Formats: sequence, C-alpha cells, structure tokens
Amino acid sequence: MSADKEFIDLLNKNEVDRIIAQRANAEALRDARDEGKAEGKAEGKAEGKAEGKAEGKAEGTRQALLSSIHTVLSRKMSITRDSLVDRLSHRPSSELEALLAAALDFTSPADLEAWENSHLPRGS
Repeated sequence: MSADKEFIDLLNKNEVDRIIAQRANAEALRDARDEGKAEGKAEGKAEGKAEGKAEGKAEGTRQALLSSIHTVLSRKMSITRDSLVDRLSHRPSSELEALLAAALDFTSPADLEAWENSHLPRGS
C-alpha cells in the first residue's frame, strides 16, 4: 500500500508541477504580448508624429510658395489669391518653386498662362 501512496503522491506532484509550469508559461506569454503591444504602440505613435511633422512642413512650404507667388504676381498684375490657388493647388512644390522664379520676369497674365501651358502634366 505504501508504494501506491508514493506513486499517487508522485503523480499529484507531477500534475501540480505541470499546472504551475503551464500557468507560468501563460503569464510569460501575456506579459510578452502586453510588452509587444506597448512597444508597437509607442513606435506607431513616434512614426505617426514624424509623418505628421513632415507632412505639416511640406504643406507649410507649399503655402509659403503660393503666398510668395501671389505677392509677386499681385504686384505685377491683378491676379487674385483665389484664382491662383484654383490654378496652382495641384502643382508639386518643385513646380511652384520654378513658377516663383519665373514670375519675377512676368509682365502680364499672358506670361502666367504661357508658363502654365509649358508645364502641363504629361498626357494632357
């Protein structure tokens, strides 16, 4: 009988050890998942902040270019800001920079139209 009791005690101890190991494993997995989520969230937040900053800087540059173009053209000819925004809002910053440089030499609205026609998107 004593051997049976020892065998049952050993089985119970092994079962308890197995349950403890399973729970420890599950807890470690939960902790790792939570840590991974927190790291991912922090990285995503940092990336989003950097993207937002870059987009804001690019939009600020575009607005400054449009404002400068308006200033130059409104002094040389009567072109409204609204008409410029409608005509130029789709243009990339590189074209707006080129237009600003060219606008210094414009003498009439025809010069702006000629510039626009010479810078039509390909396929138009």
